[in-house]
This record gives sequence, C-alpha cells and structure tokens, in this order.
Amino acid sequence: MLNRLILLCVAGSVLIATANAQTEQGDNAEPGGDVLLEEIEVRGQRSVGQLQKIVLEARLDFWDVYNTLNTIDEFKVICEKRASAGTNLKKTRCVPRYFSDKMSELTQQQFLQRGAGGPPPTEFNVILETKGKKAEADRHMIKLIEEYPSLRRKYETLLEANKSLERAKLREE
Repeated sequence: MLNRLILLCVAGSVLIATANAQTEQGDNAEPGGDVLLEEIEVRGQRSVGQLQKIVLEARLDFWDVYNTLNTIDEFKVICEKRASAGTNLKKTRCVPRYFSDKMSELTQQQFLQRGAGGPPPTEFNVILETKGKKAEADRHMIKLIEEYPSLRRKYETLLEANKSLERAKLREE
C-alpha cells in the first residue's frame, strides 16, 4: 500500500513538473532546447516481510561464499528448506555440518540404548554437546572474514540487512 502511494506521488509530481516545464520553456530552456526539470527524491520504507526476504538472501549469499572459502568440512554450513513437524510451511534453516553430525550421532545412540520408544534428542542436547566445536567454528569464521574481503562484504551486507529488519520491527510496534 505504502509503495503504491509513493509511486502515485512520484508520478503526480513528474506530470506536474512536465506540465510546468512545457508552459515555462522560455524561462528554463537550455540552448539545445532541453528543459531543466526539478529533481525530486523520494524515500520509501520496506515492509517487514520484504526485509525478511532480503535478510534470507544475504544470509544465503554469506554462507555460499563462506563455504567456498572454508576448507574444514565439519564447519561447512548446509542450508535447507524444511517444514517443521505438524506444518507444511517450509523455512530455510542453515546448520553447520558438525551440528547435524552430532544430532545424527545422538539419535543413533539413543536408538541403540532405548530402541524406537524414546523421544529423539533435542536441539538443546546438541547445543550442549557441541559448545566447544561451536567456539572453534566461530573463531575460524572470524579468521576467514578478516582474511577475505569478499566474505567481509557479504558479512557487512548481512549485518546491515538485519539492522534494517530490526528497525522495521520497532516501527511496527
């Protein structure tokens, strides 16, 4: 709605400026017959939904470049679209390989110990089990961001997109 209103305002301003320029050509005409028009700057605001898409694209771009530069397989980040249990809505989720490997390992251990009857391990269990590995992966990522300007730019773009999203969420409150 806001975008349409801005577009209508801009279109109206251009039409008025064009009409004024045509009637005042004698005053504003350049030697070549061109008419000088007033420049108008319009700034719009993106919706939270639009900004969420921008953040997702920036995150996927960042992980793509990161995975290209990263040489440690367990630190590679895999992004997949998955639906949560009980829903058909798919969300993109990015998980480091060491995390998904630990989840598989804990699930297998639980199955062997208790059989199929018990609940699977939770993400919280995996987070506790991989604290040291996460710290190591974070240090490695920081090193790569500092070393490679292309990755640093992607990281800065992601940070800026996240800031814009947070500002938009605050405006909606």
